[in-house]
Amino acid sequence: MSKERFLFLNLEVRDGEREYSCNSVHTIPPRRRIEAFAENYAKDFYGGKSKSYDGGYYHCGGEVHVSVHHYRLITKEEFDVLKRFLP
Repeated sequence: MSKERFLFLNLEVRDGEREYSCNSVHTIPPRRRIEAFAENYAKDFYGGKSKSYDGGYYHCGGEVHVSVHHYRLITKEEFDVLKRFLP
């Protein structure tokens, strides 16, 4: 029987002169590589096509840069609490 894992993910977003973080929580299957999941999430963050460069991904014709800043596995209890407060 497979057991899902819980992930906290923090992305860094640069949009012109603004720089901010986006936090999210996810459930991931046991065989899925955490690093690959985090990178794919950053790559597809805005949907559509993105270009890999500068340690992250450029979106919206190069106007927005998204990169993985931090990720870690969390407990089910931590996931449930964070899920209530994160969009």
